[in-house]
Amino acid sequence: MKKPVQLPFPPRGRGGARPGAGRPRGDRISHHGREGVDHLVPYHATWHVQEDIRSLRGGKLFRQVRESFRRCHERDGFRIVGFSVQSNHLHALVEADSVEQLSRGMQGLGVSLAKRINAVSGRRGHAFDDRFFARALRTPREVANARDYVLRNCHVHDRRMGVGDPFAGYDPFSSAALPPEPALTSPARSWLLAVGWQKARPLRLSG
Repeated sequence: MKKPVQLPFPPRGRGGARPGAGRPRGDRISHHGREGVDHLVPYHATWHVQEDIRSLRGGKLFRQVRESFRRCHERDGFRIVGFSVQSNHLHALVEADSVEQLSRGMQGLGVSLAKRINAVSGRRGHAFDDRFFARALRTPREVANARDYVLRNCHVHDRRMGVGDPFAGYDPFSSAALPPEPALTSPARSWLLAVGWQKARPLRLSG
């Protein structure tokens, strides 16, 4: 399994290798779409906030995070299909036609989040790490496990410790547990995220 790729925020140039950036070439995600052929790929993206920011699951901050997802869940060649908000980081299931569109879609989300988080927190500067991690999901099994990890994240660590209900429901701060309106995510268009993951559904999933 390939390691996650660390992508810059904001993106620079039009993709391709940059001196000193990201993982070694063998671990980099290929730049789909550079030949003019769309290649929709699902990703599991993770992004951490700066240490001085309070828990994103707090009432005021979570409302702002939710509003950013409402505004930014779909852009040209990019969409957010699911997410969960943890105390100091975000997980998202996203689709993108290229690495550049992935980076630009996440940039738009990051700018919106930073403005809202800073306004509520009375702070300035970067709200998130300069880079987010994104791992391309290539098989139904990878997507099923990523979906379980993102949408049930608050229970994942309990399961690993051998405590809690292995069939517990969705994380209450995930898109799967929030009301359908207003829309915070977009329907999946890739076969893997729309249908394929069900063919390799982990036994621990209950919904």
